Amino acid sequence: MTQDQQTQQSQPSADTPAVMAPRGQTVTNTHCTDIQFDKARRTLENYREIAKRGNLERSYVLQQQHDNLNARWSSSYGELQKEVQKRTRDFQSVAKDLEDLKIKLKEQVAYNQTTELASRELRATVELQNREILRSQSLHFQSETLERELAESKSVNQAVEAVLVMKKQRISELESDLKAIGVKNEQAVVDKAEHESLKLQFDALEAEHAETLDIASGLFEGEAGSTPAELIGQNRALEQQLRELRAENGSLAERLEGAEKECNGSSRNLRTAGSKGLGPEEKGDSVSAIMGDEGKGRKRKRTK
Repeated sequence: MTQDQQTQQSQPSADTPAVMAPRGQTVTNTHCTDIQFDKARRTLENYREIAKRGNLERSYVLQQQHDNLNARWSSSYGELQKEVQKRTRDFQSVAKDLEDLKIKLKEQVAYNQTTELASRELRATVELQNREILRSQSLHFQSETLERELAESKSVNQAVEAVLVMKKQRISELESDLKAIGVKNEQAVVDKAEHESLKLQFDALEAEHAETLDIASGLFEGEAGSTPAELIGQNRALEQQLRELRAENGSLAERLEGAEKECNGSSRNLRTAGSKGLGPEEKGDSVSAIMGDEGKGRKRKRTK
């Protein structure tokens, strides 16, 4: 509520009926009332003027404040617009940077994926190469082992071939020795037959010796013939011949028995590829020695 309204409310209205009073008193009251009305009117006008001036002052102040506010708002709005534009430019720059970063990030992701794929392929290639290297090393080791085994096999084959050559030579030698032993066996058979013949001759000589002893004893008893000294000498000569024949016969029998044993041993040695120490040459020498001794005995017999 304004001051004018308060003044109007405080002053009595002209339309209000006056209190019934006496006439003189009424005129006086009317004059007083007019004075009061004038005073109130002037006061009201003063109040109105004062209020008008106050309103004008307040309006001026408010207008200045409004202008100041408008200026401040305009300045703030301009600054805000500049800030908004700056922020907008910054935001656009940031958005552009973000877009560029997104593009770069996508490119980096694609590059990383490509790099990862290439790395996997490279690892797979390296693993494959490592397996191939290990396989080649294994094959190289196997080839070296096979080469060593082949060299050993060649050396063994050469040694076996050399042994086979030696065996062939030994077989040839044994075959020749076998032929020689066959000849010696045939000679031993002949010698055995000769031994039987000599044995028969020895038996005949023993019979002749016994007969000679009988004759000598008869002559010694005084029969006609040689003298006892001659008979004794003949007897002694016959005994000597008999002893020699017995010794020769025993030696020949022993040699024949030894020759048979040596022939049997040589046959066994030939069947076992001549693995024992005694060779066929030694056996041949023994048989030759026996045959030589037998020949000497036959020569002595023919001489006697």
